[in-house]
Amino acid sequence: MRLLRITTLYPRYLVEFYRRNPGLRRDSYVAQRTALDRDAFGWADFWDEALRPRGYEVLDVFVNARALQLAWTTERLGRAKAGISARETALAQAKEFRPDVVWLDVADEALIRSIRDEVPSVKLVLGWMGSLLPDDPAWHQTDLMLSCAPEIVSILEQRGHRAAHLHHGFDPRVESRLVSRAKRWDVSFVGQIPTGEVTHSKRAILLDRVRREADVAIFSPDGSPSARETVKARLRGVAGTVGRGLLHAGLPERTLQRIPKLARAALDRPASARGLPRGLKSAIRPPVFGLAMFQVLRDSRATLNVHADFSPRFAGNMRLFEATGMGACLVTDWKENLADLFDMDREVVSFRDVDELVEKLRWLAANSEARAAIGEAGRKRTLRDHTFARRAERLDGLIREGIR
Repeated sequence: MRLLRITTLYPRYLVEFYRRNPGLRRDSYVAQRTALDRDAFGWADFWDEALRPRGYEVLDVFVNARALQLAWTTERLGRAKAGISARETALAQAKEFRPDVVWLDVADEALIRSIRDEVPSVKLVLGWMGSLLPDDPAWHQTDLMLSCAPEIVSILEQRGHRAAHLHHGFDPRVESRLVSRAKRWDVSFVGQIPTGEVTHSKRAILLDRVRREADVAIFSPDGSPSARETVKARLRGVAGTVGRGLLHAGLPERTLQRIPKLARAALDRPASARGLPRGLKSAIRPPVFGLAMFQVLRDSRATLNVHADFSPRFAGNMRLFEATGMGACLVTDWKENLADLFDMDREVVSFRDVDELVEKLRWLAANSEARAAIGEAGRKRTLRDHTFARRAERLDGLIREGIR
Protein backbone atom coordinates (compact mmCIF):
# COMPACT_ATOMS: atom_id res chain seq x y z
CA MET A 1 0.00 0.00 0.00
CA ARG A 2 1.40 3.39 -0.99
CA LEU A 3 0.36 6.51 0.90
CA LEU A 4 1.19 10.00 -0.33
CA ARG A 5 0.94 12.65 2.38
CA ILE A 6 0.77 16.25 1.12
CA THR A 7 1.34 18.91 3.76
CA THR A 8 3.11 22.15 4.64
CA LEU A 9 5.63 23.17 7.29
CA TYR A 10 5.52 26.37 9.34
CA PRO A 11 7.22 29.06 7.24
CA ARG A 12 9.12 30.35 10.29
CA TYR A 13 10.38 26.86 11.04
CA LEU A 14 11.65 26.47 7.47
CA VAL A 15 13.48 29.81 7.64
CA GLU A 16 15.15 28.88 10.93
CA PHE A 17 15.90 25.31 9.85
CA TYR A 18 17.83 26.39 6.76
CA ARG A 19 19.49 29.19 8.69
CA ARG A 20 20.81 26.58 11.13
CA ASN A 21 21.95 24.43 8.24
CA PRO A 22 23.71 26.79 5.82
CA GLY A 23 24.43 25.18 2.49
CA LEU A 24 21.79 22.49 2.91
CA ARG A 25 19.36 24.20 0.53
CA ARG A 26 21.88 23.55 -2.26
CA ASP A 27 22.24 19.88 -1.31
CA SER A 28 20.40 16.91 -2.80
CA TYR A 29 16.75 16.13 -2.21
CA VAL A 30 17.64 13.05 -0.14
CA ALA A 31 20.08 15.00 2.02
CA GLN A 32 17.51 17.71 2.73
CA ARG A 33 14.75 15.20 3.47
CA THR A 34 17.01 13.23 5.79
CA ALA A 35 17.91 16.37 7.74
CA LEU A 36 14.29 17.53 7.95
CA ASP A 37 13.07 14.12 9.09
CA ARG A 38 15.74 13.89 11.75
CA ASP A 39 14.77 17.31 13.11
CA ALA A 40 11.36 15.85 14.01
CA PHE A 41 9.20 18.87 13.28
CA GLY A 42 5.46 18.23 13.17
CA TRP A 43 4.84 14.68 11.97
CA ALA A 44 8.23 14.49 10.17
CA ASP A 45 8.54 10.87 8.96
CA PHE A 46 6.62 9.48 11.94
CA TRP A 47 3.81 7.95 9.88
CA ASP A 48 6.31 6.34 7.52
CA GLU A 49 8.00 4.62 10.45
CA ALA A 50 4.69 3.61 12.05
CA LEU A 51 2.98 2.27 8.92
CA ARG A 52 5.91 0.44 7.34
CA PRO A 53 5.42 -2.73 9.46
CA ARG A 54 1.82 -2.79 8.19
CA GLY A 55 2.94 -2.98 4.59
CA TYR A 56 2.87 0.71 3.69
CA GLU A 57 5.31 2.86 1.77
CA VAL A 58 4.83 6.52 2.66
CA LEU A 59 6.01 9.60 0.77
CA ASP A 60 5.70 12.95 2.53
CA VAL A 61 5.49 16.00 0.28
CA PHE A 62 6.15 19.36 1.95
CA VAL A 63 4.72 21.62 -0.72
CA ASN A 64 6.03 24.91 0.73
CA ALA A 65 9.59 23.68 1.38
CA ARG A 66 10.91 25.46 -1.70
CA ALA A 67 14.55 24.37 -1.54
CA LEU A 68 13.54 20.75 -1.00
CA GLN A 69 10.99 20.75 -3.81
CA LEU A 70 13.38 22.55 -6.16
CA ALA A 71 15.95 19.83 -5.54
CA TRP A 72 13.34 17.19 -6.44
CA THR A 73 12.27 18.85 -9.69
CA THR A 74 15.87 19.49 -10.73
CA GLU A 75 16.91 15.89 -10.08
CA ARG A 76 13.80 14.17 -11.42
CA LEU A 77 12.54 16.48 -14.15
CA GLY A 78 15.65 18.40 -15.18
CA ARG A 79 16.64 22.04 -14.79
CA ALA A 80 14.23 23.12 -17.49
CA LYS A 81 11.35 22.14 -15.20
CA ALA A 82 12.85 23.62 -12.03
CA GLY A 83 10.59 26.66 -12.18
CA ILE A 84 7.26 24.85 -12.13
CA SER A 85 4.76 25.73 -9.41
CA ALA A 86 4.40 24.03 -6.04
CA ARG A 87 1.13 22.48 -7.23
CA GLU A 88 2.71 21.15 -10.42
CA THR A 89 5.60 19.70 -8.43
CA ALA A 90 3.27 17.91 -6.02
CA LEU A 91 1.30 16.50 -8.96
CA ALA A 92 4.50 15.28 -10.61
CA GLN A 93 5.51 13.58 -7.35
CA ALA A 94 2.12 11.91 -7.16
CA LYS A 95 2.42 10.64 -10.72
CA GLU A 96 5.86 9.18 -10.06
CA PHE A 97 4.92 7.64 -6.70
CA ARG A 98 1.59 6.15 -7.91
CA PRO A 99 -0.09 6.11 -4.50
CA ASP A 100 -3.10 4.06 -3.47
CA VAL A 101 -4.02 6.68 -0.87
CA VAL A 102 -3.52 10.45 -0.82
CA TRP A 103 -3.72 12.28 2.51
CA LEU A 104 -3.77 16.09 2.45
CA ASP A 105 -3.99 18.86 4.98
CA VAL A 106 -3.59 21.42 2.18
CA ALA A 107 -6.93 22.85 1.03
CA ASP A 108 -6.10 22.96 -2.68
CA GLU A 109 -9.13 21.91 -4.71
CA ALA A 110 -7.28 22.14 -8.04
CA LEU A 111 -4.50 19.88 -6.77
CA ILE A 112 -6.91 17.26 -5.45
CA ARG A 113 -8.88 17.27 -8.70
CA SER A 114 -5.69 16.96 -10.75
CA ILE A 115 -4.47 14.02 -8.69
CA ARG A 116 -7.83 12.28 -9.01
CA ASP A 117 -7.91 12.89 -12.78
CA GLU A 118 -4.27 12.15 -13.61
CA VAL A 119 -3.12 9.52 -11.09
CA PRO A 120 -5.20 6.40 -11.79
CA SER A 121 -3.66 4.41 -8.93
CA VAL A 122 -5.47 6.52 -6.32
CA LYS A 123 -8.27 4.63 -4.56
CA LEU A 124 -8.86 6.89 -1.55
CA VAL A 125 -8.36 10.57 -0.72
CA LEU A 126 -8.13 11.61 2.94
CA GLY A 127 -8.16 15.13 4.33
CA TRP A 128 -6.92 16.43 7.68
CA MET A 129 -8.24 19.38 9.65
CA GLY A 130 -6.23 19.97 12.81
CA SER A 131 -7.86 23.31 13.62
CA LEU A 132 -11.29 24.67 12.87
CA LEU A 133 -11.46 26.40 9.49
CA PRO A 134 -14.37 27.52 7.32
CA ASP A 135 -15.61 24.89 4.91
CA ASP A 136 -13.58 24.79 1.71
CA PRO A 137 -14.52 23.30 -1.67
CA ALA A 138 -11.30 21.28 -1.56
CA TRP A 139 -12.53 19.14 1.30
CA HIS A 140 -15.58 18.08 -0.70
CA GLN A 141 -13.16 16.30 -3.06
CA THR A 142 -12.03 13.95 -0.27
CA ASP A 143 -13.52 10.58 0.64
CA LEU A 144 -12.90 10.92 4.38
CA MET A 145 -11.88 13.81 6.62
CA LEU A 146 -9.79 13.14 9.73
CA SER A 147 -9.22 15.33 12.79
CA CYS A 148 -7.62 15.06 16.21
CA ALA A 149 -10.55 17.02 17.72
CA PRO A 150 -13.93 15.29 18.14
CA GLU A 151 -15.57 18.72 18.04
CA ILE A 152 -14.20 19.25 14.52
CA VAL A 153 -15.34 15.78 13.46
CA SER A 154 -18.90 16.72 14.46
CA ILE A 155 -18.72 20.01 12.57
CA LEU A 156 -17.35 18.27 9.47
CA GLU A 157 -20.21 15.78 9.58
CA GLN A 158 -22.69 18.66 9.90
CA ARG A 159 -21.14 20.13 6.76
CA GLY A 160 -21.83 16.91 4.88
CA HIS A 161 -18.41 15.24 5.06
CA ARG A 162 -17.59 11.70 6.07
CA ALA A 163 -15.31 12.25 9.05
CA ALA A 164 -13.46 10.27 11.71
CA HIS A 165 -11.35 10.95 14.77
CA LEU A 166 -7.62 10.15 14.86
CA HIS A 167 -5.42 11.06 17.82
CA HIS A 168 -1.92 12.48 17.54
CA GLY A 169 0.92 10.31 18.81
CA PHE A 170 4.56 10.19 19.91
CA ASP A 171 7.59 8.74 18.12
CA PRO A 172 10.05 7.26 20.67
CA ARG A 173 12.97 7.63 18.25
CA VAL A 174 13.12 11.33 19.14
CA GLU A 175 14.57 10.67 22.58
CA SER A 176 17.83 9.21 21.25
CA ARG A 177 18.50 12.46 19.34
CA LEU A 178 18.45 14.68 22.42
CA VAL A 179 21.11 15.72 24.91
CA SER A 180 20.89 13.91 28.26
CA ARG A 181 21.35 16.52 31.00
CA ALA A 182 19.89 17.81 34.24
CA LYS A 183 16.44 19.40 34.19
CA ARG A 184 16.64 23.13 33.49
CA TRP A 185 13.10 24.50 33.69
CA ASP A 186 10.71 24.14 36.62
CA VAL A 187 7.73 24.86 34.35
CA SER A 188 7.74 25.49 30.61
CA PHE A 189 5.19 26.44 28.01
CA VAL A 190 5.93 25.77 24.34
CA GLY A 191 3.46 26.86 21.71
CA GLN A 192 1.86 29.61 19.75
CA ILE A 193 0.05 32.55 21.31
CA PRO A 194 -1.06 34.30 18.11
CA THR A 195 -2.97 37.52 18.53
CA GLY A 196 -6.00 38.25 16.42
CA GLU A 197 -6.92 34.57 16.14
CA VAL A 198 -9.68 32.76 17.96
CA THR A 199 -7.79 29.45 18.10
CA HIS A 200 -5.48 30.35 20.98
CA SER A 201 -6.94 33.51 22.52
CA LYS A 202 -7.40 32.00 25.98
CA ARG A 203 -3.73 30.99 26.08
CA ALA A 204 -2.66 34.64 26.19
CA ILE A 205 -5.09 35.42 29.01
CA LEU A 206 -4.03 32.39 31.05
CA LEU A 207 -0.29 32.80 30.50
CA ASP A 208 -0.40 36.48 31.36
CA ARG A 209 -1.91 35.61 34.73
CA VAL A 210 0.22 32.55 35.47
CA ARG A 211 3.55 34.25 34.75
CA ARG A 212 2.78 36.66 37.60
CA GLU A 213 2.27 33.77 40.04
CA ALA A 214 4.83 31.15 38.98
CA ASP A 215 8.19 30.84 37.26
CA VAL A 216 7.17 29.74 33.76
CA ALA A 217 9.61 29.67 30.84
CA ILE A 218 7.50 30.62 27.81
CA PHE A 219 8.79 29.70 24.35
CA SER A 220 6.65 31.17 21.59
CA PRO A 221 6.73 33.30 18.45
CA ASP A 222 6.32 36.97 19.34
CA GLY A 223 2.60 37.63 19.22
CA SER A 224 2.68 41.34 18.48
CA PRO A 225 1.82 42.04 14.85
CA SER A 226 4.13 43.75 12.42
CA ALA A 227 2.95 46.76 10.41
CA ARG A 228 2.22 44.43 7.50
CA GLU A 229 0.23 42.10 9.74
CA THR A 230 -1.71 45.06 11.13
CA VAL A 231 -2.70 46.13 7.61
CA LYS A 232 -3.67 42.55 6.74
CA ALA A 233 -5.77 42.33 9.92
CA ARG A 234 -7.60 45.51 8.98
CA LEU A 235 -8.24 44.23 5.46
CA ARG A 236 -9.55 40.96 6.91
CA GLY A 237 -11.83 43.02 9.12
CA VAL A 238 -13.25 44.87 6.11
CA ALA A 239 -13.66 41.62 4.18
CA GLY A 240 -15.35 40.04 7.18
CA THR A 241 -17.80 42.92 7.44
CA VAL A 242 -18.66 42.61 3.75
CA GLY A 243 -19.03 38.83 3.92
CA ARG A 244 -21.21 38.89 7.03
CA GLY A 245 -23.34 41.58 5.42
CA LEU A 246 -23.92 39.33 2.41
CA LEU A 247 -24.86 36.42 4.66
CA HIS A 248 -27.21 38.63 6.64
CA ALA A 249 -28.82 39.71 3.36
CA GLY A 250 -29.59 36.08 2.57
CA LEU A 251 -26.63 34.88 0.49
CA PRO A 252 -26.20 31.10 1.10
CA GLU A 253 -22.99 30.18 2.90
CA ARG A 254 -22.12 27.65 0.18
CA THR A 255 -22.26 30.44 -2.41
CA LEU A 256 -19.99 32.62 -0.30
CA GLN A 257 -17.53 29.70 -0.09
CA ARG A 258 -16.81 30.22 -3.79
CA ILE A 259 -14.72 33.19 -2.64
CA PRO A 260 -12.61 31.40 0.04
CA LYS A 261 -10.79 34.45 1.42
CA LEU A 262 -14.01 36.38 1.84
CA ALA A 263 -15.68 33.35 3.43
CA ARG A 264 -12.85 32.85 5.91
CA ALA A 265 -12.95 36.49 6.90
CA ALA A 266 -16.74 36.39 7.31
CA LEU A 267 -16.94 33.14 9.27
CA ASP A 268 -13.95 33.67 11.55
CA ARG A 269 -14.20 36.02 14.46
CA PRO A 270 -12.89 39.50 13.61
CA ALA A 271 -9.10 39.67 13.80
CA SER A 272 -7.37 41.92 16.27
CA ALA A 273 -4.10 43.74 15.70
CA ARG A 274 -3.44 44.67 19.32
CA GLY A 275 -0.68 42.20 20.13
CA LEU A 276 0.10 40.54 23.46
CA PRO A 277 -0.04 42.21 26.86
CA ARG A 278 3.21 44.08 27.43
CA GLY A 279 4.27 42.01 30.45
CA LEU A 280 3.61 38.72 28.71
CA LYS A 281 5.41 39.85 25.58
CA SER A 282 8.53 40.73 27.57
CA ALA A 283 8.48 37.30 29.24
CA ILE A 284 8.46 35.33 26.00
CA ARG A 285 11.62 33.49 24.94
CA PRO A 286 12.40 32.73 21.30
CA PRO A 287 10.30 29.91 19.80
CA VAL A 288 11.63 26.37 19.55
CA PHE A 289 10.73 23.84 16.87
CA GLY A 290 11.52 20.22 16.12
CA LEU A 291 14.30 18.70 18.21
CA ALA A 292 14.84 22.01 20.00
CA MET A 293 11.22 21.86 21.18
CA PHE A 294 11.59 18.27 22.35
CA GLN A 295 14.79 19.24 24.18
CA VAL A 296 12.94 21.96 26.11
CA LEU A 297 10.26 19.44 27.08
CA ARG A 298 12.91 16.95 28.16
CA ASP A 299 14.65 19.68 30.19
CA SER A 300 11.40 20.62 31.96
CA ARG A 301 10.31 19.27 35.32
CA ALA A 302 6.76 20.24 34.39
CA THR A 303 5.20 21.70 31.28
CA LEU A 304 1.95 23.53 30.69
CA ASN A 305 -0.55 22.67 27.97
CA VAL A 306 -3.61 24.70 26.96
CA HIS A 307 -5.92 23.48 24.21
CA ALA A 308 -7.08 25.76 21.44
CA ASP A 309 -10.42 27.51 21.80
CA PHE A 310 -12.08 25.24 19.24
CA SER A 311 -11.59 22.25 21.60
CA PRO A 312 -13.76 23.21 24.57
CA ARG A 313 -14.70 19.63 25.51
CA PHE A 314 -12.07 17.14 24.38
CA ALA A 315 -8.32 16.74 24.86
CA GLY A 316 -6.31 15.78 21.81
CA ASN A 317 -3.54 18.20 20.79
CA MET A 318 0.03 17.15 19.97
CA ARG A 319 1.53 18.49 23.17
CA LEU A 320 -0.28 15.90 25.30
CA PHE A 321 1.83 13.13 23.84
CA GLU A 322 5.02 15.05 23.06
CA ALA A 323 5.34 16.29 26.65
CA THR A 324 4.50 13.02 28.36
CA GLY A 325 6.69 11.13 25.90
CA MET A 326 9.60 13.30 27.05
CA GLY A 327 8.88 12.55 30.71
CA ALA A 328 7.84 16.08 31.72
CA CYS A 329 5.05 16.32 34.26
CA LEU A 330 2.18 17.47 32.07
CA VAL A 331 -0.13 20.12 33.54
CA THR A 332 -3.05 20.46 31.14
CA ASP A 333 -6.51 21.98 31.01
CA TRP A 334 -9.22 19.55 32.08
CA LYS A 335 -11.31 17.92 29.36
CA GLU A 336 -14.03 15.34 29.66
CA ASN A 337 -12.04 12.63 27.83
CA LEU A 338 -8.70 13.27 29.53
CA ALA A 339 -9.22 10.36 31.94
CA ASP A 340 -9.57 8.05 28.91
CA LEU A 341 -6.05 8.98 27.84
CA PHE A 342 -4.22 9.25 31.17
CA ASP A 343 -4.80 8.47 34.84
CA MET A 344 -5.59 11.79 36.46
CA ASP A 345 -3.12 13.03 39.09
CA ARG A 346 -0.97 9.94 38.58
CA GLU A 347 0.10 10.30 34.93
CA VAL A 348 -0.90 13.94 34.28
CA VAL A 349 -2.18 16.91 36.29
CA SER A 350 -5.22 18.86 35.17
CA PHE A 351 -6.77 22.23 36.00
CA ARG A 352 -10.16 23.80 35.33
CA ASP A 353 -9.30 27.47 35.80
CA VAL A 354 -6.31 29.71 36.36
CA ASP A 355 -6.64 29.70 40.17
CA GLU A 356 -6.50 25.91 40.26
CA LEU A 357 -3.55 25.97 37.86
CA VAL A 358 -1.57 28.32 40.09
CA GLU A 359 -2.39 26.20 43.14
CA LYS A 360 -1.27 22.97 41.47
CA LEU A 361 1.93 24.50 40.11
CA ARG A 362 2.82 25.58 43.63
CA TRP A 363 2.05 22.11 44.97
CA LEU A 364 4.23 20.47 42.33
CA ALA A 365 7.10 22.86 43.09
CA ALA A 366 6.88 21.88 46.77
CA ASN A 367 6.60 18.15 46.05
CA SER A 368 9.40 17.40 43.62
CA GLU A 369 9.31 13.63 44.10
CA ALA A 370 5.61 13.46 43.27
CA ARG A 371 6.17 15.71 40.26
CA ALA A 372 8.93 13.43 38.95
CA ALA A 373 6.81 10.34 39.57
CA ILE A 374 3.91 11.81 37.57
CA GLY A 375 6.26 12.66 34.72
CA GLU A 376 7.67 9.13 34.64
CA ALA A 377 4.21 7.52 34.85
CA GLY A 378 3.00 9.73 32.00
CA ARG A 379 6.02 8.75 29.91
CA LYS A 380 5.34 5.04 30.42
CA ARG A 381 1.67 5.45 29.53
CA THR A 382 2.49 7.30 26.31
CA LEU A 383 5.10 4.73 25.29
CA ARG A 384 2.52 2.01 25.90
CA ASP A 385 -0.65 3.51 24.46
CA HIS A 386 0.01 6.74 22.55
CA THR A 387 2.76 6.11 20.02
CA PHE A 388 2.37 6.58 16.28
CA ALA A 389 2.69 2.80 15.99
CA ARG A 390 -0.49 2.45 18.06
CA ARG A 391 -2.22 5.19 16.06
CA ALA A 392 -1.27 3.35 12.88
CA GLU A 393 -3.65 0.56 13.88
CA ARG A 394 -6.62 2.90 13.59
CA LEU A 395 -5.36 4.71 10.49
CA ASP A 396 -4.78 1.41 8.71
CA GLY A 397 -8.30 0.30 9.63
CA LEU A 398 -9.84 3.51 8.32
CA ILE A 399 -7.90 3.26 5.07
CA ARG A 400 -8.79 -0.36 4.41
CA GLU A 401 -12.44 0.26 5.24
CA GLY A 402 -12.45 3.26 2.89
CA ILE A 403 -10.93 1.31 0.01
CA ARG A 404 -13.14 -1.73 0.48
